[in-house]
Amino acid sequence: GAGSRRGGDGPGEGPAGGASVSGHAIDALNLIPSAHTPTGKLLHCVDFLERVSAHFSARFEGQSIDADTLLVMVCQHVVAADIAQLHAEVSFIEDFSRDNQLLSGKEGYALITLKASLHYLDSLDKLPDELYSNFTRR
Repeated sequence: GAGSRRGGDGPGEGPAGGASVSGHAIDALNLIPSAHTPTGKLLHCVDFLERVSAHFSARFEGQSIDADTLLVMVCQHVVAADIAQLHAEVSFIEDFSRDNQLLSGKEGYALITLKASLHYLDSLDKLPDELYSNFTRR
């Protein structure tokens, strides 16, 4: 079912704060460990990010998504997916990707965004409420 929005769109609050997470995006994120090559894992990262973005577009049509909003949404999905070895998966992609082309463009952006979300989540002593808000999968 659809989750309800919480809070407003005041300073520092984007529309993503109360957005439910996308089950399709979480499914894509959960496929990363099952891929056996860095390229396969990276393609699941791209699929994940595209699904998060599509989810945002469907929920908040007409609004553009900036990097900060995307990062919050990626963090929400990472927390909701709860993948045990996600740091190791990201390190594997970085360490064994031989093709620099693969680490640029949308593939590179997807990897850097996922890394940034993990770095942000690691830096927190306690998860903010907005990362828990409305984990209703759609």
